[in-house]
Amino acid sequence: MRSSLALVVLAGSTGCIWSPNSLTTHESTASISLSGYTQGASKTVDFLAKNAETGALTWLSSAVSTTTPNPWDSTLFPWTKSLTPASTYWAPQVTYTYNSVQYTAHRYGPGRLELRAEMEGDTLYTYTEAAQDCWYDRFADGDTPTQAGVACADGQSLVLFDNSGVGSPAETTGWVQDTLASGTVYGASVQWAVGHYAVQGHTVHGLVCRPTAAGTYPVQIINHGGYGGLDNVVALATCQRAAARGWLVAMSAYRGEPMSGFPGVTVPGNAAEIEVCMGEVVDALRLTELARGMTGADPDRVLMWGHSHGGCITERAVEQGAPVVAAASFAAPTDFVAWHAYCGVSGVPCAGTPTDLQNGLGGPPGSAPAAYAWRSPSTFAADLAGRRDLKFLALQGTDDPIVYPSQACAFAKLTGATGWHVNAAGTVVTTAPAGPWTNGSCNTTPTTLTWSTGAVPGSTAGAWSAAQNLVVYDGMDHGEIVQSGIFAPTFPALRPWLDFENFVVSQGLPLP
Repeated sequence: MRSSLALVVLAGSTGCIWSPNSLTTHESTASISLSGYTQGASKTVDFLAKNAETGALTWLSSAVSTTTPNPWDSTLFPWTKSLTPASTYWAPQVTYTYNSVQYTAHRYGPGRLELRAEMEGDTLYTYTEAAQDCWYDRFADGDTPTQAGVACADGQSLVLFDNSGVGSPAETTGWVQDTLASGTVYGASVQWAVGHYAVQGHTVHGLVCRPTAAGTYPVQIINHGGYGGLDNVVALATCQRAAARGWLVAMSAYRGEPMSGFPGVTVPGNAAEIEVCMGEVVDALRLTELARGMTGADPDRVLMWGHSHGGCITERAVEQGAPVVAAASFAAPTDFVAWHAYCGVSGVPCAGTPTDLQNGLGGPPGSAPAAYAWRSPSTFAADLAGRRDLKFLALQGTDDPIVYPSQACAFAKLTGATGWHVNAAGTVVTTAPAGPWTNGSCNTTPTTLTWSTGAVPGSTAGAWSAAQNLVVYDGMDHGEIVQSGIFAPTFPALRPWLDFENFVVSQGLPLP
């Protein structure tokens, strides 16, 4: 970073954190080197961290700014501090017991640390990477440091992510290829490999597909739905077609899930290792890192998308700062407490979901609140809304009997998304989507949105002008929403996929 330049503060504020940037990654096991500025010399800066379980801000330590001013602004005085916050600030460290089984997955999943720095009762400002770049640009264009700071600062909390899992050091081993095959599929020569990689003591298997020809290709991370791992029919065909379209594709089976039907590979799976949108997020993030480093990968052109459970994993991954330029989720559960509640209504198709959630997470929401909250993308929606470096699209059907449209709409409202409602005739309408089940519609608080009157954007560059986007389709169920044309569905079932394709192409990427 260009730390010799002065970062400065918004008018009327008392200081700032200049490094590290907010919404970036850091290992929870490593110390954090902080630096910034105060207005005035010898000022005490207090550092507080949010307890991940209670939400309470707790004082950790303090620093004192120097008496030597910054050369770019004589009113600014630097300070430095090294902190190593305990695990309780990165993830809830509570253990839940349900049916004599202990549940701890939420303690070791993706970590999120929220720090604040205060001086004389005022909170210091923070900067994401994009905001810091904005400051440099404006400073170079002639703004004073204060003018640039006023225009660009974008927070008062420093948020850091541990994508290796709380308490786990960064993985040093890479992708290990087990089998390799090649052939002509979808009119192109491609190859596909089954392999495995290590994450938090788990051996996780996956699938990588790419064009046979040498070259540099964008990376597509596909997060599958359900808990059945990857098979040699749907998963393989999805992977192969994307490779035939010019992608390096990587798919994780996730921890505890099997690989089925692949010659020479026997991965039966272990249901006890399945965590449900928790450790699986770490698995997807690690595979993203590995795929970006593979031969022929373009690490700066990455797409991530997923369906159902994979949609939840995708949303949590991009909230954790996954290095992608575009992401999409199909029929993703976004609020596990609401999911448990509406599936608890008598006679609904998803009536078994509450029992499944309780057995998988450690009890009902009232008994295991952190287990539900830390799996829910809605809990961290502000982190996605704060990203300026990617475009996001959620796609949802009104007739989904598993994940009701209210889940997508509530999440969209939290992220400030632009929404489109497409009726069964394929026409955009401005009325709120309404599902056939109790609590499923998008016309009640907190799911109310203002629906766009214009057509769903196309494939031209810049067509999807909003950073966050939602399209809801009348009559679509949980499986129809993600039909991609591989198995020749009728056009109405293909409409969401065509919109998804347009979204991806508009970002300067190939057809997914």
